[in-house]
Amino acid sequence: MQNSLDCSLCPPRFVVEKEDVIKHKYVCYNESVVDKPEECGLKIISNAKLFNPGKEQDASYVTTFSADAACRGEAKAAEMHLTLVQNPQSITFQVMREPDGFYEDLGTIKVAADVYYYIGFCTSCQTLVDASLIPDRAYMIRAVMQYGDRKVYTRDIVIDPTPQGQIGKKSCGSTQVTV
Repeated sequence: MQNSLDCSLCPPRFVVEKEDVIKHKYVCYNESVVDKPEECGLKIISNAKLFNPGKEQDASYVTTFSADAACRGEAKAAEMHLTLVQNPQSITFQVMREPDGFYEDLGTIKVAADVYYYIGFCTSCQTLVDASLIPDRAYMIRAVMQYGDRKVYTRDIVIDPTPQGQIGKKSCGSTQVTV
């Protein structure tokens, strides 16, 4: 004989069950997490104001050191222009990635006294530029010229490829920037 339970007179109870939900997200270069990949550029906040660029450079060696927003193909870039009084043995462009960081070499070139050096902000434009960086923050750039035993430094320039910066606002090819 089997006993069956009659629950028709039992009071109802609410039972809460935990449910795991898996959501697809994107992790940007600056480690922010977004719902759509195109939001990565919008979540990047410029850190350009945190840099403290040095303005001194030896005018007996350096005539001009400037940076302008440029395009290399469809990629955004910084066009570094350096005009020197006399030819050095070599020029090394250096980058500081964080406001409290240290300079590291981007590339060394042997050239004349009038130099254009392109820094691209892309992952697949290395053949169009001299160096490439990720467009997730501002950077501070300088050039170091070697004259025999003497090193001569340019002033520091902050370049900003984020959506708030001059380079980030530049439109290249079919790429449109939304700010």
